[in-house]
Amino acid sequence: MIYEDVTERKQLEEQLHLAQRMEALGTLAGGIAHNFNNLLTGIMGNASLMLLNTDPTHPHHERLKAIEKLVDSGSKLTRQLLGYARKGQYEARPPRSLSGAVMGSSRSPSRWGHSPRG
Repeated sequence: MIYEDVTERKQLEEQLHLAQRMEALGTLAGGIAHNFNNLLTGIMGNASLMLLNTDPTHPHHERLKAIEKLVDSGSKLTRQLLGYARKGQYEARPPRSLSGAVMGSSRSPSRWGHSPRG
């Protein structure tokens, strides 16, 4: 009878299975993070739209600003999760405040050296 030592082969198979499980977990984490980021984008968009029509002295103004800060925190967690999912291959962009984008674009002509038409 001839015996063959398969210890190394078994170890390699176990390493392969572990790598496959980790890849599946990364894929799952990436999918969850992507969907979560989509939810955060919707929340940020709605809060920003509401801020555009809310006077800064209104009691809801501060609550809406707090929502934007919380969404930013959630976005940072999403980026961390995506970084884990594919060892940093994915990039989740934080949801942008719509009010900031609108205010920034309304000031753009002065930055271009042109005066706005009035």
